[in-house]
This record gives sequence, C-alpha cells and structure tokens, in this order.
Amino acid sequence: MMPVVDSESHPKGWLRLDVVFDLLHHGKITVQSAVRELLVLPFVSAKKEDNLNDILLQFAQTSDREFIIVDDDGQLTGTLPLIDLVLATEGPDRPSD
Repeated sequence: MMPVVDSESHPKGWLRLDVVFDLLHHGKITVQSAVRELLVLPFVSAKKEDNLNDILLQFAQTSDREFIIVDDDGQLTGTLPLIDLVLATEGPDRPSD
C-alpha cells in the first residue's frame, strides 16, 4: 500500500497496488490515469508522540495493518506497519513469558 496525499502533504488514504493492477488488467484505467481516478481506501493515523499501547489498541479495532503517521499540522511524516510494533514489543531485550 502507498499513502495518497494532497498538495499540502495531508493524507487522503491508501492506494493498494493489487487494486491498481486489477483495474489495469480489466481496462478500467491506463498507466496514464491520474490517482484521483482510483479507489483510495480510508486510513487510520497516529502521531509520533502517541503511546504505543494506544496504537496497538487502535490496531486491534481496525482491519488496517499499517497506520499513517502525521505531524501536528496533519502532514504525512511516515507509515507504521503493525509488524514493526510486534517486533518492537517482542525484541531480544524484552522478557519472555
């Protein structure tokens, strides 16, 4: 997935590569088509300062497996895949049960 942003870098949603390939395959778009012609999926966002426990709870309440990270102005600063959180909470320095 790739985040879609407006001209001011504010996130608008996700663009899924498999959906793009499917639309290309069925002739509904061409490689010259604009992103605005594609289905942009909704997104969940978080800020860099957000507590990881809160973010994990948000992941549990959505089917998304990646969050868009925004700054205080709502501009995209990056993405956070769920697998990164899982690996961070189960890293080699973490105690095991």
